[in-house]
Amino acid sequence: MKLIETIFEEVCGDTFPFPFSFPFLFLSFPLPNMESCRNACLDFGLLPVDETHAEKLSFLPPTLRGLIEYQRGLADFDPTKPEDYMLYTGRGPSHGSFHIGHLPGIQLVKAMQAFLGSKIFFMISDDEKIFRDDIQQAKMAENVANTIDQLHKLGLTEATTQYHINSAGISAEHYAILIRLLGMTNINTLNNIFGEKTNVGEYFYPLYQILPCFLGKQCIVIAGKDQDPFFRLARDLARRLGHKPPILLYTKSVPGLDGTEKMSTSVPTSLPIFLTDTPAVVKAKIAKVKKVGAGSLDELFEHGSNLEQDTLYELLQLFEPDADRLAMITQGYTGGYAADAAEVGHLRSICGPKGVITRGEKAMLTTGGLRSYVADCIIRVIS
Repeated sequence: MKLIETIFEEVCGDTFPFPFSFPFLFLSFPLPNMESCRNACLDFGLLPVDETHAEKLSFLPPTLRGLIEYQRGLADFDPTKPEDYMLYTGRGPSHGSFHIGHLPGIQLVKAMQAFLGSKIFFMISDDEKIFRDDIQQAKMAENVANTIDQLHKLGLTEATTQYHINSAGISAEHYAILIRLLGMTNINTLNNIFGEKTNVGEYFYPLYQILPCFLGKQCIVIAGKDQDPFFRLARDLARRLGHKPPILLYTKSVPGLDGTEKMSTSVPTSLPIFLTDTPAVVKAKIAKVKKVGAGSLDELFEHGSNLEQDTLYELLQLFEPDADRLAMITQGYTGGYAADAAEVGHLRSICGPKGVITRGEKAMLTTGGLRSYVADCIIRVIS
């Protein structure tokens, strides 16, 4: 019964409405297992950005608004009072370099910071990786230094960003807030949200991660959807403390090159493309993409590419900033052009002479042509 209460409070942000002295109320309802509950809890309440929300974010270019996949609490955001908010994001540096999956979030953070005017609170959660992944502290110190160096190159300098390295500790004022959060949260709640852990540090870390949501101004968090369990907990604790719950903006995931939903350093088979990769390495990784929208030239010419099943096209949407060029490539890859159309020559010039095939009066951009173009797009981004 405690599990039901916990899930209800996390998802709905309110106290469960029935006393548990009446368990017969639930006897007719089959209860899912704990893993099913966690999965339901992860997605429950996540909402896309609709037209109403888009108006609140009209200061962002459409391409950046389009990076936001889900949100919680965006209806509470008042863009006429940017001074009322602080911006929070972070990274757990399990590797010495960012990969391209981090770049959409960084783009969005920079644009939000420019509008809000206040500094970004950027948490570098080196402690989490030590607790969870058993990375040695000397290696982690190297990763932290590389992370900050790359962030500077990406435009997040000390002028716009307040860096917080977890292992460096916190002030007495902030620790007093953390003590209160720790005291309000029991182990069963953390087990229900995150699963049972192997050391005390893994129970400590979730409360440390959400600490910035309680430092004064209402917090706008930019992260990936996988961080939602942490910030659902933050929203619940904020309500109980009478604090404004954080507003959560979750960016689209960059797909793994193996066809999985998300590129991740923690999952080497997803073939993350790091910002330190050479052009040759980028091309070699892109060459391994197997999930494409047309399995053969016959299929391509007959039906066009199925964009919903094409990892290369997903990458193109994220890393091609020119909307006109994106539209031209999309048409060439799905419907094709008349063989004598001007676009055919343009496609050949940017995708290579072998990237466009003509059959009769029809020309199509091939998977090989798109593969070459996407690799070049990513090389430009990380150079």
